[in-house]
Amino acid sequence: MPGLHQPTWLWWGLHASYGGYLLVTVAVVDGTILAPDHVVVQMLTMAVTVGVCAARIADPREVVAVSLAGLVVTAALLVTRDAVTGGAVIGWLVPVGFSALLGRGQRWMRDPDPETCDPWPP
Repeated sequence: MPGLHQPTWLWWGLHASYGGYLLVTVAVVDGTILAPDHVVVQMLTMAVTVGVCAARIADPREVVAVSLAGLVVTAALLVTRDAVTGGAVIGWLVPVGFSALLGRGQRWMRDPDPETCDPWPP
């Protein structure tokens, strides 16, 4: 639509920027508060954060970017703290990617396409 302007910051939508800030904040808090042997808790907090970001961001391109950023931040968190080895980090990233898919699916179910669904209530 002409005249419709979405506010951006560094060529990102504001929601994606907030999601990126949230991911980095959660990773820093995970890295400072939790012990290195609490890998499951670190991975679960990052997975929940990525899932919430995927559910809240409307633009699919921004969801992909924030989800990939979440995977990179999670991998960096786990490897730099010597919690897992470099080759084993892939197995720990699978739940984070799955939570991004669940978050996007939740967004899809919450906001159906108005052209294909029946208006309710009539």
